Amino acid sequence: MMMMRRDLMNILSCPHCQGELELKMATDNDEEIVDGTLLCVSCGRSYQIEDGIPNLLPH
Repeated sequence: MMMMRRDLMNILSCPHCQGELELKMATDNDEEIVDGTLLCVSCGRSYQIEDGIPNLLPH
């Protein structure tokens, strides 16, 4: 199964305001994020990562 790679955090941005996303409450290994929450530091919206897949659909 393909998981979200940690190095993708450098290119992801909030789909609502294009702000920087910060990883919160993650279950991961050294290179991949399995579950967690991406939080926008600009607008405060949050996006879930479940089974290695980030859900970045706007609310």
